[in-house]
Amino acid sequence: MSEAPEPIVPGTRVGGYAIVRELGAGGMATVYEARQLSLDRRVAIKVLGAEHSADPAMVERFRREAKAAAEIDHDNVVRIVDSGSTDDGAPYFVMELLAGRNLAEILRDQGPLPWPRVRSLALQIAAALEAAHRKGIVHRDVKPANCIVNTLDQPGGGERLKVCDFGIAKLDAGPGEGQKPLTKPGTLVGSTRYMAPEQFVSGQATPRSDIYALGIVIHELLTGAPPFRSKNPMEVVTMHVRDQPPSLSSLRPEIPEPVSDFVLTCLAKQPEQRFADMSELRAALDALPSVTLAAGAGVGGIRSSMPPTEVLDRPEPAGQSTVTAFVDPPTAVVEAAFGGHPRRTRRRRPATGSFDQPLDSERSGGWLWVAVVVVLAAAAAGLYLLS
Repeated sequence: MSEAPEPIVPGTRVGGYAIVRELGAGGMATVYEARQLSLDRRVAIKVLGAEHSADPAMVERFRREAKAAAEIDHDNVVRIVDSGSTDDGAPYFVMELLAGRNLAEILRDQGPLPWPRVRSLALQIAAALEAAHRKGIVHRDVKPANCIVNTLDQPGGGERLKVCDFGIAKLDAGPGEGQKPLTKPGTLVGSTRYMAPEQFVSGQATPRSDIYALGIVIHELLTGAPPFRSKNPMEVVTMHVRDQPPSLSSLRPEIPEPVSDFVLTCLAKQPEQRFADMSELRAALDALPSVTLAAGAGVGGIRSSMPPTEVLDRPEPAGQSTVTAFVDPPTAVVEAAFGGHPRRTRRRRPATGSFDQPLDSERSGGWLWVAVVVVLAAAAAGLYLLS
């Protein structure tokens, strides 16, 4: 019987690094602050948990996370500086140490944020995702907890945002690489509050799925809560697939209609009705008016004493912020329970610098809703059991 791996505690050596303290554990890995001995600098080390290190698929996914972030090489993506394995065989990679807080923590402490600040942060998220998409990488887990904000030490201040956690990113293999897919057919990966409808329908994610997730994040930053929320994960999935999100201006009247229309375009049910890519999204976002909104004004203009996301939704359990579900739906049962078509509301789609063009959603046609709800019910049931 093999011996249990030595615990990683302050003072432990991991390669050429000395562990200083644990920063946090979640999902399949733990992150530590460490000191690089050769250069005497502080870094962060992410180590795959011992219980996962014997699983080849887990090890490969972990290594792909490091590879994805390292390939992007962008100011708004966490920088990878090294990788290796511990003496016990657990893979790790070394990142720049970020002195800041993620957006989920900022929302928890400050409530909804003013539009000029949200606009600046969203532009940085979009820049990071655009760089990822150019490398053939779809993040698939864009959410406030994966966006770390650092206050810059410079005249006038400022915030630098870093997108992190590419643990479930989808990497397109280059010519001849033949990269083996790690997600089994019929498997969903992601965080249900931020997943696009097509991820529930087919399990497939594209760059436009990241656009949808970014729209959810912007909505949450401005109102304090995502547009679709419920204590029942199955209801959340149903809302993503069938319900139109409320306009921001109906929740927070001081938000200009162009901003509301921009978010609604990000959240279009059909991928082709969203922005074509992150470049188009960034241009439209950059063209939006920079107006001042009252900080802390929540839904209906009233700031909650507790963060709306935590009040209205069950918080994601530690280690299960990203969920996986297996899909094998019984058609007849689902069709009887969820028959019908999605509710539609008329809205405008912003082109770059213009918000007067009608949405393609006004045209006839649409999703194969019976197939949608078939997959939806089984996927949600799996998500609920895993949560």
